[in-house]
Amino acid sequence: MPNKSKQKGNRFERDIVDLCKSNSIDARRAWGSDGRSMGYTEGVDGILNGEDKWQAKCKKKISPFYVPNEEVDMQIFKGDRTATYVTLDFNYFLTDYIVRINDLTCHNESLEDENKDLKDRLYRELK
Repeated sequence: MPNKSKQKGNRFERDIVDLCKSNSIDARRAWGSDGRSMGYTEGVDGILNGEDKWQAKCKKKISPFYVPNEEVDMQIFKGDRTATYVTLDFNYFLTDYIVRINDLTCHNESLEDENKDLKDRLYRELK
């Protein structure tokens, strides 16, 4: 008999990758939800943009404490002697953060290419 929890987790991971790809973001999930298949630790479920590691958790019920209300974009929380964490809607994360970062990276690369061309032209003119 198949493990329903495992199936639910795998489906959720595939949904994450599909949503990323529909927003033109490179995403891959680790084979068997085991990051060791990608050269990471076993807790890694996949990567975004070839470098950002993620782990997916699909629960029946999430504590309302961790879900941002409709008046804010994100929820920031911290426990005693712990790091500070952020919770935000995944679509908001993809479109407002990852897509912007990708656009800025592409723009920066095009500026670097343009700068190199200008430097080469200036060098040739000064010779």
